[in-house]
Amino acid sequence: MQYALVDIGIACEHLILQAQEEGLGACWLGWFDEKAVKRVLGIPKAQKVDIMLSLGYPEAQVARDKKRKPMDEIRRFS
Repeated sequence: MQYALVDIGIACEHLILQAQEEGLGACWLGWFDEKAVKRVLGIPKAQKVDIMLSLGYPEAQVARDKKRKPMDEIRRFS
């Protein structure tokens, strides 16, 4: 197992949660064109880009209405 990737994931999730607390929006990007990213950012070919995070101030702080099923419809006790 690649523990470094697990550590990166934990650190990034903490960063995303703290960004939200500070009023920032964040999104974890796990699917991207690594070659294009390296070219645009000037990252050497030998380096690996495992994840990217987008971070910024959202246009509006409006939460969408949540339409959820009642708990009795989704849980079951055996």
